[in-house]
Amino acid sequence: MCCNNLFLMGDGFDILTLCNRCVYYGYMIKTLLNIKVDAEVKMRAKKLAASLGLPLSTVVNAQLKRFIDEKEMRFALPVKMSKKLERMIAKVENDTKLHRNLSPVFKSGKEMDEYLSSL
Repeated sequence: MCCNNLFLMGDGFDILTLCNRCVYYGYMIKTLLNIKVDAEVKMRAKKLAASLGLPLSTVVNAQLKRFIDEKEMRFALPVKMSKKLERMIAKVENDTKLHRNLSPVFKSGKEMDEYLSSL
């Protein structure tokens, strides 16, 4: 790490950080948040955060800040296809495997227009 903290003081932290290219000054007050989380969720989130080089607290802080900024929380369920749509897609996939109901490859827009006009 190229930076050195020069002093910490007070209830929060007054931090002065110096580096050969930069000087940062910030005031940080941290508090402890106790929440109940499913053990598996915590383990997987912590592992993912670590793989990105982040502590889990950074991920939680980012989500809390987003919640504050946007004043909303979004929950989304995966889109579920209707039975009719599932049947249509299955038919298309089957036709593709059997090379049925496929248009030919066109070399030009004119060739495509002629083919479509002939239908």
